[in-house]
Amino acid sequence: MKVLIVGANGMLGQAVSAEVLLAGISFESISSQELDICNVLETENLVSDVGADYVINCAAFTRVDDAEVEVDAAVRVNALGAENLARACKAAGSKLIHISTDYVFEGTGTTPYKESDVTKPLTVYGKSKLEGETRIIASGVDAYILRTAWLYGPGGKNFVTTMIDLAKRQGQISVVDDQIGQPTSTQQLAKGILSVLEVKPSFGIYNATCKGQTSWFHFAEYIFQALNFSDIDLIPVGSDRFVRPAARPGYSVLSSEKWMANNLRPFLEWELALTEFLKDNYGVSK
Repeated sequence: MKVLIVGANGMLGQAVSAEVLLAGISFESISSQELDICNVLETENLVSDVGADYVINCAAFTRVDDAEVEVDAAVRVNALGAENLARACKAAGSKLIHISTDYVFEGTGTTPYKESDVTKPLTVYGKSKLEGETRIIASGVDAYILRTAWLYGPGGKNFVTTMIDLAKRQGQISVVDDQIGQPTSTQQLAKGILSVLEVKPSFGIYNATCKGQTSWFHFAEYIFQALNFSDIDLIPVGSDRFVRPAARPGYSVLSSEKWMANNLRPFLEWELALTEFLKDNYGVSK
């Protein structure tokens, strides 16, 4: 088996590269600076030249608020770029593993969203990612579309690093407590991707997140407790206190039923995955 990792310099791309290397799988990795997936000819040539069995697309425009202003840039990468990569894979006979998001859902539900549930993204980011899914499917390529959520990990800016940085500068932090989701570590998602390579389930859309659910407030609370930041005054607030360019889903928990039914590697509970991340990167454990 040979794997090509696209967007390998990003937070998820780094984690996937590390896990593939650890598994002893032959792979090539290329950064978003080295390959512009929005360039059709460049993408076709690279995928053809590498001749990988699987192409893992970790390249994405993920700055949710910025996407509301940089609409063309978000659509270009998340939709057009995804389509280019899908078509290149189909032409080369490679299978595609593409990463999508919980933000394809409106977030008004009260039970975990299944892969087959109706999508209704609230934001430019969510709409561009959903369009990417649609274009991949329309290309006819053999593909796995993995929807994940609330990603964090080493090598990139994320909620965990933001909270730790804030704690170093201020004694009082307000965090939203009425948005519910699933914190998911890049390491856990990378291991999930390897599981797809090993099990080879039927192609399609899969939810791929850590187990359980929580709010941003309780996510932050767990971080500070694990790091013994007892002097931080953490205040739960409603979403109306943080008016941001892009609306966030109130509830975007994803069901793991399909993932488990296909005998794919179980994800850790979000608390355990977070403890693992903090231990590995900050030398602490809870």
